[in-house]
Parts: sequence; C-alpha cells; structure tokens
Amino acid sequence: MHTYDTNRHTWRYDVGGYGWDNSELSLTYSSGNTFYAPAAKTFIVSQRLSPATQVKPMSTILVIGRAWVPATVSSTGPIAQSKPVSRSRSTYFYYLSGGDERIRELLGELLDTEKTYGILDPQRNAALAGGWLIAWERRGLRWEEAKTKLTSTITSIAKLNTLGPPPLDPDNKGLVDVSHLSAVFGLPEVVSEPVEYYGDDLPAGFKEAWYDYCYYYAATPAEARYGVKVKDISLLQAHSRVTAYAAHQTGNTTLAKRAWRDLLNSDGIGPNTPDTDMNGSSVLSGS
Repeated sequence: MHTYDTNRHTWRYDVGGYGWDNSELSLTYSSGNTFYAPAAKTFIVSQRLSPATQVKPMSTILVIGRAWVPATVSSTGPIAQSKPVSRSRSTYFYYLSGGDERIRELLGELLDTEKTYGILDPQRNAALAGGWLIAWERRGLRWEEAKTKLTSTITSIAKLNTLGPPPLDPDNKGLVDVSHLSAVFGLPEVVSEPVEYYGDDLPAGFKEAWYDYCYYYAATPAEARYGVKVKDISLLQAHSRVTAYAAHQTGNTTLAKRAWRDLLNSDGIGPNTPDTDMNGSSVLSGS
C-alpha cells in the first residue's frame, strides 16, 4: 500500500489512487532476501506481475495512462514509474534463483529502453544502468554493447550537472537539483556493484561523484558545497544506507555517526517509538 490513513488507522487500500504496491520503491529488493514465507510469496507474485505490466513496447512508445482495476490496483502506470517498476534489477534475484524464462526474455527486451528517452523523458535513469549491468554479467549476445554503454555513462557522469532538458538551463550554467526519490529505487545497488566490478578500471571521477551525493544529500546547510541549500529533503531513514556506505568506503567516522542518527532518529520513527493498539469502534470512529 502507498499510504497509511492515520484517521482510520488502516492502509488506504480502498481509496482510488492509493491501493497499489509501489514496486519502484524496491519491495522486490527487500522481500526477495528474506526467508519469511509470506514475504517470499509476495516477492514471487510481484516479480511476475510488475515487470510484465510495466514494460512498454519501445518501438511505438505505447504509453497507457493510469487505469484502476476494481481493487484499485494500478496495472498500468505513469511513464515515470514504468521504467523503475519494470527495471531489470528488480527481477535479478528472482531470475538467478528461479530461472524464469519470461523474465529472461524481459531482461533482453529492456536493453533498448534508452531509445525511449529520445522521444520522451520517463526519468529514473539508473534503471538503464541496471539493465546494462545485468547484460554484462549474463554474457548474453549483446553484453559487450551493454558494457560499452555502461562505461560511457559512468565516464561522463562525473562531468555532467543534471540531465534536465535545455529549456530548464538555457545558459548552460548547470542546475543543482536533488530529489528525495533519487536513491530509493535501487540506485545504491546499481552504483555499488559497478564500483566493485570495474575495480581499478573504474572511470575516474565516478566514485567521487557518488560519494558526494551520499554525503551532501543529508548534510547541513552550513556544509552546502554547491552554492544552494537543498530543499525538501526527506526519507532520511531510507537514505541513511547511502550515508553509511560512503562512511564505510571513505573511513569517515563522523559520517558514520550521522548515518546511525538518520536511521534511528529521523522521519518520526525510532527504536523507542511507542506502539498504540487500535481496534474495535476506536478504528471506525477515526479517533
């Protein structure tokens, strides 16, 4: 479910627009690594449903608008969600563990997704890198092409500012644009693995650019490096893992303490947050 209703003390499964499991928020990453039976069952079902319903025919750019089925579950979604939901990285563990041939076919079909970006921008660019990385790992027919694309992107990314279109930056001065959603769709996994795979051959500047993001996303305004204060920062608990990653990789103990602080004492949820049982008429009354 997307949103919890604090008035009725229930998930908004019965409200149109809310009753859908947001696969792009990486349920498939977490539920696939558990031995808890219900979570594993959910993992298998979502692996078969989400990628198949979100893959758009890239040759015709068939974009179907949001359509709600009776249970208010979105079977088709907005284009910005289509790529991360269908992304290859989401199905990676399922493919390795089960060998589902339909998933194998989808992994191949998604290799050409970047062609869509020349016609309309669905954003969520990390999903492309994840697909290329898997193709390189699988050593399929196009693995060298995929590795070349991934290497070219990694080589260029340290030199780029944002990937926004020219009308947003007509003077080409560069934009400072950070979204709280940038690193909650599997981006840490997509980035950390190439860093390991390339080893000493990792293109210069890429790792440093990633460490910069990990550090400055939740940094204080006083530490602002890029000339502006980053606004609307949220999901600190979710981002604490990239903070912790950078702290570990760089040996920054001060940053490690910040990662623990963000994990345990942010977003209103902590280890000592009290539980309140709500049942019976108190739920119905919205008290």
